[in-house]
Amino acid sequence: MTSGVNFIGLLGALSATVPLAWLLALVSWRDVFVGVGAASLLVAALTGWLAADHPSTAAQNSAARNWRADLVAVMKNRATWPAFWVNFGLSGSYMSFVGLWLAPLLTQGYGKSASAASQHAAVIIAALAISSVVVARISDRCRQRKPVLLVVAGLYLGLWATWLIGVPADCTFALCVLTGTVAPGFMFAWSLAKEVNPPAHAGMAISVANTGGFLAAGILQPLAGALLDWHKAGANVGTMADFRFALSAVACFAVIGFIGALFVHETNCRNIWAPRNSGKPT
Repeated sequence: MTSGVNFIGLLGALSATVPLAWLLALVSWRDVFVGVGAASLLVAALTGWLAADHPSTAAQNSAARNWRADLVAVMKNRATWPAFWVNFGLSGSYMSFVGLWLAPLLTQGYGKSASAASQHAAVIIAALAISSVVVARISDRCRQRKPVLLVVAGLYLGLWATWLIGVPADCTFALCVLTGTVAPGFMFAWSLAKEVNPPAHAGMAISVANTGGFLAAGILQPLAGALLDWHKAGANVGTMADFRFALSAVACFAVIGFIGALFVHETNCRNIWAPRNSGKPT
């Protein structure tokens, strides 16, 4: 179910690549933002109308308690933090690369057009959307989280090594397909964080793990930019060597995600939190 929601979200990200480039040939950026704002209001209205809290009894809703206490409980659980670091490294590196650095790398480093760069971004997102559903299905069928996570995270690291070494310009499209295919390791962070915490803290556990990816992206984007500026020493356009130096920081964050995966608890696709262990997984 998590991968299904992630798939829908990635369809939205996909619309911001080639479809958006086509749309901008017909309308202005202002029209695009107005349209996105109107669509967001519509989604909010539909959510308020159709969504419901479950369970919905007054007694159970009143047990929603103090969110600060839930946050402290989740953060005190040491089993939460490997999932945080998985998302920090894998999601943070992916978001920083696809969301900001892929297009400059392709246009300046490989000499491709802006349109070609948007097509590369589209294919990497599409590959991730499909792969996330397939990988999640494999995990559920095998009743295993950690081995599947380690495989995709290891392959993701291998693809990062390939990006840093460099490939011929006519191989970048295939490399984007492969990168998207092995990138869904970060989605395990949400399930793993939920499965090592009390069920009543599921939302807070997922939120803590999810914070890692956005925190990493917030650090990586300016950090890689500073490294790029420093390495190209005032030049207006970066070379492949400049981008490899800057993106090495992104690759290092991917390594952090893989290390985090080594320390996650195997949950066998079930909640393993036990009150008798004071919040520690069995």
